Amino acid sequence: MLQTSEVAQSYNKIYSEHGLRAPYGHYIYTIRRLGIVNDEQAKCLDVSCGEGLALKAILQIHEGALVVGLDISLEAVKKAIENAPDAKLLVADGQALPFKDSYFDYVANLGSLEHYIDPDKGCQEIARVLKNTGKTAVILPNKRSFEDLIAIWRKGAPESNGFQIIERSFTRKEAQSFLQKNGLRVNKTYAVNLWPEFFVEGTLKVKSVKKFIWRWLLKIFTPLSLSRELIFICKKGD
Repeated sequence: MLQTSEVAQSYNKIYSEHGLRAPYGHYIYTIRRLGIVNDEQAKCLDVSCGEGLALKAILQIHEGALVVGLDISLEAVKKAIENAPDAKLLVADGQALPFKDSYFDYVANLGSLEHYIDPDKGCQEIARVLKNTGKTAVILPNKRSFEDLIAIWRKGAPESNGFQIIERSFTRKEAQSFLQKNGLRVNKTYAVNLWPEFFVEGTLKVKSVKKFIWRWLLKIFTPLSLSRELIFICKKGD
C-alpha cells in the first residue's frame, strides 16, 4: 500500500524536473465551463492545483474572487505561487482537505482524482467542502478515447503516459457512477481533447502544423463518448 509521503515525493520529483501541465487555453476553457459568477464574495478552491494555471485562469476571469489552491507537492506549490501570486496556496492532501464543511462556492479537480491513493475519499472531500448551492468541475480520463482506440489498432495497447505513480481511467458511465456514489451529481459533461497549439507557449516559434491541424480535427469531430478526457460539472448530491 502506497503511503502519502511516497506520493508527495514522486510529485516533488516530477515538478522539480519537467513539471506537469496542459496548455493555458485548456484551463481557461475548463474554468469557463464551470461558470463562476462575477461575485467578489465567491470562494474558489482548486484541489491538487499543480502549477497553478487553473488558479491563474480563475483570477484572470474573476479578479475579485477568493481563490485557494493546494497540492500534495511542495514543488508544485512553489510553481503555483509564481503563476498565481494572488491566490492563497498551501501544501495539503486532497484526501483530507483542511477546510470546514460547505465552505466553497466552486471547487475544481482537473485530472488528479485518478492519481489518488483513495479516489473515493478525495471525491467525498470535494463534496464535503462544496456548498449546497455550489458547483465543481472534475476532469477524468476516458478509458475508451479515440486516441486509445487508434493506439490499440496500431500497437495492440492503449496509449499511457505511465510516469505518474498511480494511473487510472474510467468509461463515461464508470466516471458518472464514481462521482455519484461519492456525493456529487453530474449536471453537464464536456469533451476534452489535446489542445491545438500553433506557437510554442510564450513565443512566436511555430510548432508542428500537422499536429495543430490534427488536434483541431479531433477537437471538432470527436464525439463526447470518445474524447480524451471528460469534464464533469457537478453539484452536491442529494
